[in-house]
Amino acid sequence: MYATVAIVRPLVFTSRFLDSTISTARRFNPKMIYKTLREDIHKLREAKSVRDAEIVGNISLIESKTRLKLDAAIAFSEFIGTYICALSIGLGVQYATGSAYKGIAGTIIGDYFPAVLSFQATWLALNFNYYRQSAATFLGRAKTFFHDVLPIHKAALIAAIPAYLVAATTSALFIAGINSLFPDLAHKLPMPFISEIMNGGAAEFIYLTLFVNLSSDYVEKTLVPRYNAYLDRTYGQQI
Repeated sequence: MYATVAIVRPLVFTSRFLDSTISTARRFNPKMIYKTLREDIHKLREAKSVRDAEIVGNISLIESKTRLKLDAAIAFSEFIGTYICALSIGLGVQYATGSAYKGIAGTIIGDYFPAVLSFQATWLALNFNYYRQSAATFLGRAKTFFHDVLPIHKAALIAAIPAYLVAATTSALFIAGINSLFPDLAHKLPMPFISEIMNGGAAEFIYLTLFVNLSSDYVEKTLVPRYNAYLDRTYGQQI
């Protein structure tokens, strides 16, 4: 019995690892990338389609719309970071320096910072009227905007650190293992792409699980009341 368990457990783990790797690899199929982009655009349109005047005073609908906007902004920023910038910057750094390790570092940098900027741009676009009417001056609007998004970035960074650590550690061990068997081979392979396939599923699971837990209270207790106050100021007298 114990011998059977000892054999089955590694097989189950290996099977799950392979399934996760294959699933992640499929995400980088051009058809899947196109499908992901279409889904993200659909989320953006859905988030924009809910009219503010229709949800005045309805806290549950305001919260639903706020979370929909947040999901859409995250999805689009993930597309920009993961599918475009992380791979292109990571591969560029690797082949410019001849180091697979630096390529992995470039992948992480190329994923995080473009995702932050694209999130800000998307969130601003989805809440443009809110921020336009939040203050009389540009500096006042900018202050309101960053007052809202910086806690989201803080939660995202806290969630991203363990995800990046897992990806970087796994990739570094893989590079070292390949180079120990075939010297310098890993530095010639497209390691940022391989790293995304190896670690994408696990890293995304870690990130999203932590981020949702960290940001949920902020959305409910801070963003929703702020948006509700804006709706009352803008539409309340018309109801």
